[in-house]
Amino acid sequence: MAILHVETVAPPAGEARARLAVLHGIFGRGRNWATWVRRLVATRPGWGGRLLDLRGHGDSPPGEPPHTVAAAAADVVVTLQADGAAALLGHSFGGKVAAAAAIRLPGLRQLWIIDTGLAPRPPGGLAWRLAQWLGAELPDRVPDRATAVAWLEARGVPRAVAQWFAMNLERDGEALHWRLDGAVMRALLEDFFRLDGWALLAALPPELDVHLVQALDADTWSREDEERAAAAAAAGRLRWHRLPGGHWLNVDNPLGLLALVASHLPDPAARPASR
Repeated sequence: MAILHVETVAPPAGEARARLAVLHGIFGRGRNWATWVRRLVATRPGWGGRLLDLRGHGDSPPGEPPHTVAAAAADVVVTLQADGAAALLGHSFGGKVAAAAAIRLPGLRQLWIIDTGLAPRPPGGLAWRLAQWLGAELPDRVPDRATAVAWLEARGVPRAVAQWFAMNLERDGEALHWRLDGAVMRALLEDFFRLDGWALLAALPPELDVHLVQALDADTWSREDEERAAAAAAAGRLRWHRLPGGHWLNVDNPLGLLALVASHLPDPAARPASR
């Protein structure tokens, strides 16, 4: 179990009476969401934000094996146990971590899962390719970020993604090296793809207010995900929102996502229902 690095986003005026904790996707870090969360807490008085770096990401330690979604969720629970969180938001990989953490997080009132494919599937896609390259084909040390971006672009990675991924380089003497451990990333992703996120949602307390957000311009969701979301929404177990924009909705459609979340956040002064 690892104690995670946390950055706090304070409201522009007054005290935070409730906090939204944000869990990033694979290869990311909490501060990827800083601009969006600052806008949110400026919109909703009484709310503050907490940006967590998941295990092996950003400034957080990798923790001990096994590197699984459950282990990452346990890190979140122990990190938040002192101050808690009234709402929890997870993006992509962080969505399944958030669902697993929500089962054991006291005082939680609301859960947001942003463009996460919840149904299990074989490992694949660009994230899996990047994880396979880390510690293998991808040069461990490069003179500058431009060199890493060029290497990735030459293998079909879109420039914007390559530039974002290269933010995981840090200075080591005369060169830059990757702060990400390829073995840890592969283990986390293997478990993410294997895990049934719908089973996690089924284990949540019925009083928890659950919101699923699908990015319409991404291919993250499977047909199974859409069918199960429709059925769960029709049964009143959760709310399913569909927004235009790519997978990184906080960048592609920040105002749309902001308006959606801000309109549903509960009263920061309200007491959580007993669980």
